[in-house]
Amino acid sequence: MHDPVLLELAKELHTKMPRIMNGHHLKYMWAYKYDSEWESGINLHADEAAVNVNIWISTEGADLQEDDYGGGLVVYTAKPKLSWDFQSYNTNT
Repeated sequence: MHDPVLLELAKELHTKMPRIMNGHHLKYMWAYKYDSEWESGINLHADEAAVNVNIWISTEGADLQEDDYGGGLVVYTAKPKLSWDFQSYNTNT
């Protein structure tokens, strides 16, 4: 991770959210840019993290859903079976 903007963002997370980030070091960071013509994004998956931050940068007009449930992130709180490792949980849900 060498991009100055992403490095600054990582530093700002700790500065602006000290209670949440306390004791947690940045392990993974990625950025995606999607073309709305493709109408797809990241598939359903699990993230292995104590803290997970997702940021969308878009105009309000980018939300094409007309009902109360439009676009964005859905967080599932399902717990894995005790016998599952992370890979099993990430592919069997």
